[in-house]
Amino acid sequence: MPLHCERTEKSGFSPRLCAVLGNAFKIHEQEGTAMQKKILVVDNHPLIVSFMANLLAEAGHQVVTAVDGLSALDVLKSYTPDVIFIDLIMPNISGDKLCRIIRKTPELDEVYIIILSAIAADQKFDYREIGADACIAKGPMNHLASNVLKALDQVDGSRTSRSPDFTYGLDLVHPREITRELLAVKRHFELVLESMAEGILEVTANGRIVYANPVAVRLVGTSEEELLASSLEDVFEGPDRDRVGEILKSKKAFSSNGHQSTSFNIRGRQVYLKALPVSGEALTFIILLNDVTEQKKIEIQLQQAQKLEAVGKLAGGIAHDFNNILTAIMGNISLAKIYASPDDKAYSKLEAAEQASIRAKSLTQQLLPFSKCGTPVKRIIQLQPILKDMTGLFFKDCGASCELSLADDVWPVDADGQQIRTVVQNILTNAAQANKGSGVITVKASNVLIDTNRFFPLKPGRYVAIAIRDQGGGLPEESIARVFDPYFTIDETKKGLELVTAYSIVKKHGGEIVVESEAGKGTTFHIYLPAAEMKPKQEAFGGPKPARAKGRILVMDDEEIIREVVGALLKHLGYSVEYARDGVEALSLYQQSKSSGRPFDTLLMDLTIVDGMGGKETIERLLQIDPEVKAIVSSGYSTDPVMSRFRDYGFVAALDKPYKLNELSAVLDEVLHENGIQDTPDLFGEMRASGDH
Repeated sequence: MPLHCERTEKSGFSPRLCAVLGNAFKIHEQEGTAMQKKILVVDNHPLIVSFMANLLAEAGHQVVTAVDGLSALDVLKSYTPDVIFIDLIMPNISGDKLCRIIRKTPELDEVYIIILSAIAADQKFDYREIGADACIAKGPMNHLASNVLKALDQVDGSRTSRSPDFTYGLDLVHPREITRELLAVKRHFELVLESMAEGILEVTANGRIVYANPVAVRLVGTSEEELLASSLEDVFEGPDRDRVGEILKSKKAFSSNGHQSTSFNIRGRQVYLKALPVSGEALTFIILLNDVTEQKKIEIQLQQAQKLEAVGKLAGGIAHDFNNILTAIMGNISLAKIYASPDDKAYSKLEAAEQASIRAKSLTQQLLPFSKCGTPVKRIIQLQPILKDMTGLFFKDCGASCELSLADDVWPVDADGQQIRTVVQNILTNAAQANKGSGVITVKASNVLIDTNRFFPLKPGRYVAIAIRDQGGGLPEESIARVFDPYFTIDETKKGLELVTAYSIVKKHGGEIVVESEAGKGTTFHIYLPAAEMKPKQEAFGGPKPARAKGRILVMDDEEIIREVVGALLKHLGYSVEYARDGVEALSLYQQSKSSGRPFDTLLMDLTIVDGMGGKETIERLLQIDPEVKAIVSSGYSTDPVMSRFRDYGFVAALDKPYKLNELSAVLDEVLHENGIQDTPDLFGEMRASGDH
């Protein structure tokens, strides 16, 4: 008996298989023997592995075997074969993925890959697409042995110069319907896994990745070929790496969903991780990765909104009460100045107190924009003049320098000019703090067209973008999430209301602020404001006319000190005054005066009455009594919608608390005399914005 048959019998094969191998060697010896080669056989079927190992060893080749794609990759770390036989359907990295990994490895570029396929006749399969050089259909053993040896005879020279069409044994294998159905089911589930929104990894008990769907590949940020066979722990860094290792050691199901501070970090993305152990011949894990980065951003925005709402309630109440007190203070100062001579020593002190009161009024303006009453008084405006004006004033007293870049065709916006000035002022202040009083602050304005909803919640449309960039040290990641929190500041000497005020104003304009920061390279605030559909109108505003001291006025306010001081101011101007504590009393007095033939010429009504009828409800009832009634609304909530759109509610003018004598006089003069306020609709808004006395 020939030597190869003796070796075959020692292998434990049946006499029939021995005969098959013996016949194959006879044919091979007759056709000539190729030079010895280093060969790797990868197949999870023990009979095929043993059969191939003996066949190739008898042919004089050096043979190493592996039971799946993962173990094959471990072999290839220290063994470089000339030829690899690979089964397609295997656990722990399938044959097609193993081929792609090998072809991505430069040192294995010349390795000749032969696919051993039991399904070659059952589905459309092009072995060249996965980087293989030949394909042998698994069939009868005698034919398989002959085809293996025949394929080896073709392995000479550079693989790139060989004919790409080597398929053996297809004519001896007939399609099987059951196999086709199983393949269809397999492909169906592969498509399901590939189309899922979550990243999916299959991991062995010792943490080696053997499957990754496209979402997981994108999330990790590497190619599938590099990811497969790598360690799951290598996907993570720092403490997360150790946590993942503990999860695998526990061999228990784990989910970080819904647990605070249990998200994992992958390349700066926050993910929830779910580990599901799967028991079988060997323990494996299915790892689900749910990218919650955008969800976290939305949660932060909701938290900011909730914080703003809480602070807004407090701010609105404080501003209202504080402005009422300031009205009494400023009113009494105005009266005291009337009674005192400008030559008196006390007069200069009164003027100083008046200026301090005006500054105190500006403090309440910082609170109001992020209260519920902070509705902007919008007009169609151009941003270039505001930016030029604000940067010019700011950098006069700032050690930093400014680079201003404004596009010539910047669209107009529908905005409250005074509030936008506050936004720019506050962010410039923050930038100067970051620059520590030196360096360059860049201010740019340009048009932006948003056609899809992006990572910040802006509707598609036209926007004007203002970018303010500093050259400071940048913000740490945890500070970016808190930058719009009330009282957050990088300068402990500041109040910490600047950025939250800016954020609230921009949100109330239907815009958004986005922060970008990089350590050592500074921070950029991107402000997006909706562009207006119309061009701004050129309007002229005249100064207040001198009061014509005549007429009867009804003052409605629930604060006795306000009634007293306003009454004194009105009497000084020459008006006749009566008082009401709330809307019910005001309606009664108005009807009585109308019935007596001595009607009030106008009413000055407080918008908010504690435990009583306020100005909004009172004007509705007054208009039913007298459609021609002239009523002025006054409030410490200077940005309340009623104050912003007073005519929509039936008032003829609005007067912000606190106010001075000449402001009160100007409003009354416009209301009570022909060609008054209707000719100059924005006069008082302009006066409020400019702080004109």
